[in-house]
Formats: sequence, C-alpha cells, structure tokens
Amino acid sequence: MDARPVALSWRPVDRPAAWGLALAIARTALLAAVYVTAAKAAFALAFVHTSIAPIWPPSGIALAAVLLFGRRAVPGVLLGAFLFNASTPVPLWVSAAMGIGNTTEAVVGAWLLHRAGFRREIDRVRDVLALVGLGALVSTAISASVGVGSLWLSGILPDTQVRVGWAIWWFGDAAGMLTVAPLLLLASTRRHWRRPEPARVLEAAALAATLGLIVQAGLTERVTRPFLVFPALVWAAVRFRQAGAALASLFVTSVVVWLTLHDRGPFDDPSPTQSLLLTQAATGAVMATSLALAAQTVQRELAAQTLGRREHQLAEAHAQAELSRRLQNGLLPVLSLHDPALRLRTRYQPGQRRALLGADFYDALELPDGTVATLIGDVAGHGPDEAAVGVALRAAWRGLVLSGHGPRGLLDGLDKVLVSNRPSEEVFTTVCCTWISPDRTRVTVAPAGHHPPLLVSGGRVRVEELPEGPALGILDHGYEWEARTLEVGDGWTLLCYTDGLVEGLRAPDSVDRFGTDGLVETVT
Repeated sequence: MDARPVALSWRPVDRPAAWGLALAIARTALLAAVYVTAAKAAFALAFVHTSIAPIWPPSGIALAAVLLFGRRAVPGVLLGAFLFNASTPVPLWVSAAMGIGNTTEAVVGAWLLHRAGFRREIDRVRDVLALVGLGALVSTAISASVGVGSLWLSGILPDTQVRVGWAIWWFGDAAGMLTVAPLLLLASTRRHWRRPEPARVLEAAALAATLGLIVQAGLTERVTRPFLVFPALVWAAVRFRQAGAALASLFVTSVVVWLTLHDRGPFDDPSPTQSLLLTQAATGAVMATSLALAAQTVQRELAAQTLGRREHQLAEAHAQAELSRRLQNGLLPVLSLHDPALRLRTRYQPGQRRALLGADFYDALELPDGTVATLIGDVAGHGPDEAAVGVALRAAWRGLVLSGHGPRGLLDGLDKVLVSNRPSEEVFTTVCCTWISPDRTRVTVAPAGHHPPLLVSGGRVRVEELPEGPALGILDHGYEWEARTLEVGDGWTLLCYTDGLVEGLRAPDSVDRFGTDGLVETVT
C-alpha cells in the first residue's frame, strides 16, 4: 500500500477583501429584491402575457442602478430579472433570455446616456431629450425584442400577438424609465437633505389633493376630460421640479392605465389593444412634457442666478475700474509748463492688454525761479496697493521740491515715505529726479536705482554716466544719494523711462532683451 504525504495549510482571509465580497453580495441581493418587488407590483397590470405590462418600473430601476453604480449593478439587475421571470409560467431558458434582455437594455441605455453627456440632475432640456430618445425609445427596443422573441420561439406567444406584445412591452419599459429613473437619480443627487419648510409641505399636500380630485372628476367613465390634469401637472413641474413632474406623471399614468384595462377612462375603445396603445402613447407624451417643463424651469432659475452673479461681478469690476482710474490719474497726471521753449511729452502704454494696475508714475513742476523739476519712478509690483504707494511718493516729491530740498534730501525723504507706506518690506521703488536750469542749458540728474536717461544733443544719442545708488526701500539706514549736472547746451532732448521699455524682447521669437543698447539704436 503506497503512502503519500498530505500537507495541510491555513491562511487567514484578507479582511478587506472579504468585506468587499460581502458588500458586493449584499448589494446584488438588495438590488435583485427591489427589482423583483417592483416587477410583482407591475404584475397586476400584465397584458397579453404575464411578463408584458403596460408600465414596467423595473426598467427605470435598472437604468438608474447602472447609471449610479456602473458594472457593479449588472449582477443585481440580471438576478432580479431572472428570478421574477422564473416565477412566471415560462421555461427557464426563456426566463434567462428575458433577464439578459432586461439587463442589456439598462447597460446600453446607460452607455448611450453617458455618450450624450447626460447629467443625473436632469436640470437641462437636453438631459430630458436624451432620456426620452436614447433611454426610453432606443434601449427599450432591445428588451422588447429579446423578450417577445423568446416568448414567440417557445410557442407561448402566438403569431397574432407578437406585434402587439412588442409594442406594449416597448411602451411599458419606456414608461418605467421616464417615471422611476428620474426619481432615483434625483434622490442620489440630494446628498444633504434638509427638512422641508411647512409652506412647501402644505403646498405639496394641496397639489396631491388637487391632482386626486381632478383625476376623479376628469378621468371617470361618466366624464372624460383628460385635459383637466394638465394644470396640475404644470403646477407639479414648475413648483416641485423634476421630482414633482415624475411623481405626478406616474400617478396619472397608473390611473389611466388601470382605467383602460377595466374598460373605462378617456381612452376606452372597442379594441382593448388599441385602447392600451393609445393610453401608453398619451401618457408617454405627458411624462416627457412634464420632465421637459421642469428642466426648462430649472434652467431659467440657474440662468437667473448666473445673471445675478454676473451683474454683481460687473458692479464690482466697475467699482474696481473706477478706483484704478483714480489711482492711475494720481500716478500719471496731465502735465503742462508755461515756458514755450521747453516742451514736455509723456506716454504711458501697458505691457499687455487688460494688464493689472501699474505703479509707474511721473510728475513735473515749474518753480518760481524758472527751474523745472521732473520725476519718474516705478514701484515694484502691480495692483492698487503698489499704485497707492506711487501716489504717496508723487505727492511727497511735490512737497519736498516746493520746500526747496536738493537731490540728497529729496531722495532721503522719499525713502522714508516709501518705508512708512509700503504694504510689505519686499516693495521697493526706483526713481530718477531731474532739475532743469532756468536757462535750459544744464540738467541735474539724481537717480536711485533707476535706468539713466538718454540725452539727445548735437545729433548724437548717448547714455550719460551717473552716480550709482540703490533703489528706495532697499537699505535699512538710508543712503547718501548723489547727483550730477549735465551741460546740455541748446537744442537737446532728455528721454526718461521705466524698465518696461528696455526689459522686453527684441523680437517675438527672440531670447535677447531689448536693453538700453536697443533703445539707443532705436532713438538714433
């Protein structure tokens, strides 16, 4: 007798994996139970055969489940559809075929809606049109074809009832998608439920009572006035949006179908088949119209809210623009001199369209003795804070010039004004101050970290060497700035500028800066 070794091993089950498997089984079982329960409820309205009903809520449940959970919902839908059909007097292979058809219908419908950009809030008319066209009319043809074809092949459904059975199956699944699916999808989007206001509860109760009275008064065998329900449906769609439209449409549809099956109601006809098809067509139109009206109402509300926000933003932009305009006027005033022999030209151009508020500034003053003092400066940064600093420096410069301060005292005073007014320690400012003598033959230049001006004289363009000094706000204990007086003679031009003029690129595709040399070449 041969002896063989036997090895026994034990490995603990991975708890996260086991928990995920248990959760998947529970989800599948719950979805299947909901599907079977809804199918049993629709069983009371079965027509032609026990598996064909004029209203089929399970189609809406299946579509909503696949839209919300994706592939994870497929086993539950398939199991629920098979179990229900297996409970009816049909062979198991027919039950399996019907289950596959119902599941394929939901999967294809969800795929088509995803491709169409469908949103489960159903807050756009295009979402309603996609649900009606791609979901309720296109995908339902799959289930109707598979189900009716299986019944016909098994010999249960005679040839004379194939067309009728297919049409009723098709309309029944479409009705389920248009009423049940929106309710489930909307419920999934309400993540933070709030207690409804008492007034809304009273209005909902009044709507339900009104709808019940109208249905009883307008859809009986004695008085058939189906148009009486439309005001209540409009009320439900406008005031309670998609949920109200779906609930009201489901109620009216159920009542009308029940009356038709009992040879009563507005669509009663000697031919039961004709009556039911007419009922399904009319109720389908009611459902689609109610949902579209609700979506249109939501779209208008969203548009009104967006318009309100845009108006508020526009008002803020206007206020900001007015502030920017005032600050810009404080930085770039309109200058004029009394001496006709000395012409002053200024130009300000933003570096780009819709640029932020700049902080470049300039000014000029003509003193009583005929001396003309000028200022040009640039606060580091862009925005209202930096612009306000520039305005403060310009105002301080005027006071210092009019009080007779020379270059060193003036720059030291501007440095103190900057330190006390800047929004942060990182903000600094470059300035270039000039004093033009009364006889216009000499110009005294005092720069503080600024680009030296260009002097055009005697047919030549040159950059004069000037004392180098730091920008304002750089050093903690100030600095003894120096100045230089240039002998310019008669017929000269002095070009003062900020760094934006020379720090740009030479060409759009170039990596070389324009620089001072490029400026000299251009002016020449």
